[in-house]
This record gives sequence, structure tokens and C-alpha cells, in this order.
Amino acid sequence: MSFLQTLAIRNTILFLFHCVPSGLPAGQYCDLISDCAKKFNVDSNGMADISPHDGHEPFVAFTTKSKNVARSIAAVHLDEYVPPSLSDNKTTVIFIKAELPDGQDLFIRGGIDHARRQGCDLMDARLSGCSLPIRHLAVGNDTYFQKFNTWSKGDNYLDWYGTELHQGEYNHQRPYGTPAVLTTNRTDEPGYSPYNTFGHGYWMVAVEMDCTRTQNGYFEIKAMVNGAWETDVSSPTCSGNGGGAWPYNTNNHWARCGYKNVFQYGSGTCSITTL
Repeated sequence: MSFLQTLAIRNTILFLFHCVPSGLPAGQYCDLISDCAKKFNVDSNGMADISPHDGHEPFVAFTTKSKNVARSIAAVHLDEYVPPSLSDNKTTVIFIKAELPDGQDLFIRGGIDHARRQGCDLMDARLSGCSLPIRHLAVGNDTYFQKFNTWSKGDNYLDWYGTELHQGEYNHQRPYGTPAVLTTNRTDEPGYSPYNTFGHGYWMVAVEMDCTRTQNGYFEIKAMVNGAWETDVSSPTCSGNGGGAWPYNTNNHWARCGYKNVFQYGSGTCSITTL
């Protein structure tokens, strides 16, 4: 996490209100510990009026990147479940071909590179300009899909940061990102999906995505298995009628909003086609 400046204070006495020198520019700041439920003011002399959000956990943390964020989200309580609105939602499907041992699961993370867009430094999917709002499509309701459906609840963004605040846990296991479900093209087998026209071993993410948040219609993804990142890949181009010129160079997979994107785990081989 790259922060320009971080101030953290722990109270060890009964007085939970302090006016302390912070060295920060004047303005209102968002407390990261309370997910911005608490705000702090810094005056023109750099003195901060600080009080912890919870007296039982007397910590506060804020950065120069959280300056004035409190104003922009004042109408939203971030500890409450508020699904994002999608202004230009399009069905987007991602497949990753990966043969994994039984019991292992595949997740994806992604969005836009932090170096390519401003407003991504708070490392929170709800506030980051590099995350992409999504809404999972229904893929199945039987027991085969139980784990996937549980992890999909509260997963409102494709992002780089891992488990979201209200994302579901399955048997006390937190998801590593946006969950994928193992699918097949066989109608008589568990995991059948009409989007899968390939065969066994294809992990699928099927969502409605806000294409306005992408980079010229494209976005990056990278798989995670057992908490480990997929190896870097290089994809100069993809086959299919949906490929094109990438917005910038990356070591991740390029996918396109509103299309069916097919990748091989750890490989630059890819296909992008219309749905």
C-alpha cells in the first residue's frame, strides 16, 4: 500500500479527544479504521482535532490521500451494504482454462492499473477509481453452486484488493477476490453453463459490468489460486472478433467489457468474441 503520509494514534489514557500537531495540510480527512464513518479536521496550523471512532479500539488512521474524501461520500455510510449503481451495464463473461486439484478454487482480481488512473490510493473497492462495478449473474441454485453463490454475495466490484467488506464467507473461508465457478458444456453434468461451448476445466465469471469505468472498453484481470497470483503473461493480441489494440502494456490478461473473454491460466493465449 503506497501512502504519502500516514498518521496513527493510540490513546492509552481516558481522554479520547485531542488536539495534536499533525503536519498535514488543512482540510477534512477520512478515518480509514472506521471506513470513513469518522472524519477529522485539520486547521491552518496543522493541528488535528482527533477522537477515535470506538473507545474500545482507540485507533485512528488517515492519509493525505483521504483528504476531503469524507465530503464526497458524506451521504453514504460505508459500514452499510450499499450495492453500486451501474450506468452502462453489459453482460461480460470471463473464462479461465485451469486444471486444478480437487478442493482448490479460482478467483480473479482486476480493474485498471493504479499508475494509469487517479483516485485509486485508498485501496478500497468502493472508493477506488480503478475498480469496476459488477453484478453477478445467476448461474445455478443447486448444491454444486453453493460455495460460488455464497462468495458472490456482496462482491460488487472487480478490484485488486481482495475480500470486500460485505462479501460472503463459505465455511469461514474468505474469498481471495471475485469467485469463479468451474463449468462444463455437458448439459447432464454439474456445473453446466450455456456460455461454456468448450468443454471441461473452464472457470467462469459471468457478470453485468459498468463499461464506463473501463479503459476504452478494456480491463485487466489476473487469477488467484490458494492466495497465490497467477504468473505474469504477455498477450500481444487475442483471437476472435472482439480483440483490438490494448490501452497500455500489462503483465496481466486484457479482457473486454460486454464480450466473452477466454484465457488459459498462466498463458498469453486468449480469445475475445461477441456473446
